[in-house]
Amino acid sequence: MSWTCGTVHRLQPISPADPVSLIKNYELKLSMTEFADHDAYIAEAPEPLRPLLAQLRGLVANVMPDAEEIIAYKMPGFRIGKTIVVG
Repeated sequence: MSWTCGTVHRLQPISPADPVSLIKNYELKLSMTEFADHDAYIAEAPEPLRPLLAQLRGLVANVMPDAEEIIAYKMPGFRIGKTIVVG
């Protein structure tokens, strides 16, 4: 089961028709794709996962306003200075 963040303190489940296939297909797509930024990564995610990724991105940005958005190892992340703090 996948989860979305309804608030900072509470997670709400989302139920795609076949979550296992959804994740496996997404992982395969990720392994073959280079992303320019977080927006591109979220745009290529399966529709049911996009709200989760956008909420997570916003949550991290609010908690760590000094962190810089990066793409590392084909995944979105955040760093402060040279240290990856989320990713």
